[in-house]
Amino acid sequence: MLNIFYKIIAVILLALMSMILPINIGLTRDFTKGTVEINHPIISKPFKGAKSAAGYFSIKNHGAVKIIFKGISMTLAKAMLHQTTTDDDGIVKMNHIMKADIPAHEELILKPGSFHIMIVGTKRPLLLGEEIPATLIFNNNLEIEIVFTVTEEATLSGSKKTEKHSH
Repeated sequence: MLNIFYKIIAVILLALMSMILPINIGLTRDFTKGTVEINHPIISKPFKGAKSAAGYFSIKNHGAVKIIFKGISMTLAKAMLHQTTTDDDGIVKMNHIMKADIPAHEELILKPGSFHIMIVGTKRPLLLGEEIPATLIFNNNLEIEIVFTVTEEATLSGSKKTEKHSH
């Protein structure tokens, strides 16, 4: 009788670990459709009370012709492609970009301080480890379903310096 009790406890603990472990280790997935590969889509967990967040990933074009990344769709909030630039005075600006060309056999990397997905109008807090579905839209009617994983905030090269910021 005691042996059955221990087996039941072991099964319950394994079930709980399978729910908790993926959240804590922050696993991300890769997605491929045709000659296009999407690697490590993440959303940086925004600070408490924020209504926006940033998403990052890379797009590899393994094909022989240029592809055009035209946008993103998600049910969580409005999302769009932005590019961060810094002018000669050190002022950081984010510009909405309508499209990004990815030449044949090249890669576009969305990362802090560069291209990124700006997610605006979130109506609830995002949880670490949470998975957020989205659809990436390309030319030639190509759409790729991906899943972002919410992770700790991404940093700009580990820099702690304060920068001027404007939109």
